[in-house]
Amino acid sequence: ATPFNGRLSAQRAVAMADVPFDDVKLIKDAFDTSVNDVVLAASCAGLRAWLLAHGGLPGQALVASVPVSVRSEAGGDAEAGNRVSMILAQLPVQDDDSVRRLRAINAETSRAKQHHGGGKGDVFRQTSDLLINVSTPWMLQHIMALYSGSDLPDRLPVPWNLVISNLPGPRTPLYCAGAKLLRVYPFGPLQLGSGLNITVMSAMDRLCVGALACKQRMPDVALVTQAFVTEIAQ
Repeated sequence: ATPFNGRLSAQRAVAMADVPFDDVKLIKDAFDTSVNDVVLAASCAGLRAWLLAHGGLPGQALVASVPVSVRSEAGGDAEAGNRVSMILAQLPVQDDDSVRRLRAINAETSRAKQHHGGGKGDVFRQTSDLLINVSTPWMLQHIMALYSGSDLPDRLPVPWNLVISNLPGPRTPLYCAGAKLLRVYPFGPLQLGSGLNITVMSAMDRLCVGALACKQRMPDVALVTQAFVTEIAQ
C-alpha cells in the first residue's frame, strides 16, 4: 500500500522532464542491462524520493506493471499489429544504493521476460479480445471508472502499484511548418486503483519523461520526475 494507490479522483497532475539519451545508453552499457532497466531504476529512485517526502518507505518493494514487446526479432509474424505482454517488476525502493537497485531490477526483468517470452503476448491479446467481444468499449470504460472512483481499490487492490512504459520515438529529426521538434513528452492513462503512470519516449538525443498522477493523491508528482533526472546524472 502507498499513498498513491486507492480510490482515484477525476483530477490529474502532470510533470515532465528529459535527460540525454546518450547518458541512459552509457549506463546501460556500463552495467550490461537494458534501456528499460535504466528507466525502471530511475523511476524507482523517483518513487523512493517521493515516498521519503510523504511519510517514509514501505517495508518491501513496489510492483510496476510494465508493457513489453514480445514480437520475434526475426520477424515473420503471421499477424500485423502489436505483440505485447505485461510483466510485473519489483522496484526495490527500500534500498538506498543506486547500483544495487539497477542490478536487482535487471535480474527481475530478465526472469520475467524469460517467463513471458514463450507466450508471444498471446495471453494478453486473447484476454483483450475476450473482453472486447463480450462487452463494448463503453461498458469497459464505465466498469473501470466505477471501480477507480469507488472504495473497491482500497478493499480489493490491484496487484501493482503503478504502470511504467518505455516507448521508442523518432530517430530522425522531425519538423512542423519549418519548426524542429525538440521534445516529445508522453502520458499514459491511470488504471484502476493505480494513481501514477510514468511513460518515457526517446526523441532523437533526449529521453523524455511524462508522469501522470491523480491530483488528490500526488499533487507534487514533479518530485518523481526531478528525482528521475538526478538519478540518471548520479
